[in-house]
Amino acid sequence: MKLAFTTLGCPEWNLDTIISKAVEFDYDGVDFRGYLGEMEIYKLPEFSSDIETTKRKFNEADLEIPCFSSSIRLFTTSNKELESFKEELRQYGRLCQEFNTPFIRVFGGGIGEISRAEAIDFVKNNHERKLLTS
Repeated sequence: MKLAFTTLGCPEWNLDTIISKAVEFDYDGVDFRGYLGEMEIYKLPEFSSDIETTKRKFNEADLEIPCFSSSIRLFTTSNKELESFKEELRQYGRLCQEFNTPFIRVFGGGIGEISRAEAIDFVKNNHERKLLTS
């Protein structure tokens, strides 16, 4: 079994510390859910303009990024929010390609007063017709 930890547990660690601790404690990978206070890590140089350095550091340490944990919620009734989730999905999809990462973690989202059946319909519609279209 391969083991990874999430950066939620080490919000103040820089990339070199994350990598060295992962190696020291025999982890196989790191699940990024934020980095140094920024939850949308694709906005950071380590995952955009300086991504090649980040990839090299992970490769040299023989570590994987098995999952990028997003802020995407499948249940929302807001088209504006859904559009922002769609952009986030694009960005994490790009990171998945760069790091050969197979998974993006998403949230279901709180449904409030709506019935569970209606919420499921919203999620299905959001997923099939909105999030997965260009």
